[in-house]
Amino acid sequence: MNRFFSTPKWHTNYVKKINIKIDNFPLQNYKIVQLSDIHLGNRNISKMVLEDIIKKVINLNPDIVLITGDLIDARSKFNKEYLDPLKKLSQKIDCYFVFGNHEFGYFKNNISKFKSYLKELGIKILLNESTVINVKEKSYNLVGLSDYTGVFYDYPPNIKEAFRQVDNSLPTIVMVHRAGWIKNLKNQTFSLVLSGHNHGGQIAPFGIWVTKLRCKTNYIKGLYKLGKNKYAYISNGIGYSKLTFRFMAKSEIALIVLN
Repeated sequence: MNRFFSTPKWHTNYVKKINIKIDNFPLQNYKIVQLSDIHLGNRNISKMVLEDIIKKVINLNPDIVLITGDLIDARSKFNKEYLDPLKKLSQKIDCYFVFGNHEFGYFKNNISKFKSYLKELGIKILLNESTVINVKEKSYNLVGLSDYTGVFYDYPPNIKEAFRQVDNSLPTIVMVHRAGWIKNLKNQTFSLVLSGHNHGGQIAPFGIWVTKLRCKTNYIKGLYKLGKNKYAYISNGIGYSKLTFRFMAKSEIALIVLN
């Protein structure tokens, strides 16, 4: 039954490995852990759950950890201390974060407060900006876009600004919470875009149909080839939206290996 149906008791058990070959990527066996949609503070998703996630991620020994939004849940009674396990992660591995709709939904006009929480814990935030990641004398661009709900709180997604300082001689990885925004990147040069938000439909197949209609996108979950050396991966994420169970949409810690 666990193969199809999951509840909070099981939601951190599954590490999904995704191998992607990108001809112009400069590193071999480069390991990215993508965490998405943890919804920390939602029913049964406690600080203890995050500690368990961090332990599993550290044991995977990735080169980088990318958190693609909805780290917290907007409907919960959030406590700053819930985030404390992230410090143990950032002390061992570089971690980058982009905002999801739930961060904006909870902190609303005090987004700087949440930003300061993450910075204290060593988590680097990309909010419509880019940075160059250097590994063993090899480099690539990492771009982070704001979530759409940021339009209500002075942080709208801004593709032009996010790509403004990108080094076009290097491959580029993009982080954006909503998979529906992938279509807006069609004129940008990148190798891989990582998203979440959809929870894999959460309750399939009904949830997949709803997601397609509500988000107006065909990018729902898993790996998509967008062109030569151009991919998108949409994580099922870890947490839950409203109902605290999944069917045929397993929670996941995504381990992406680039060659």
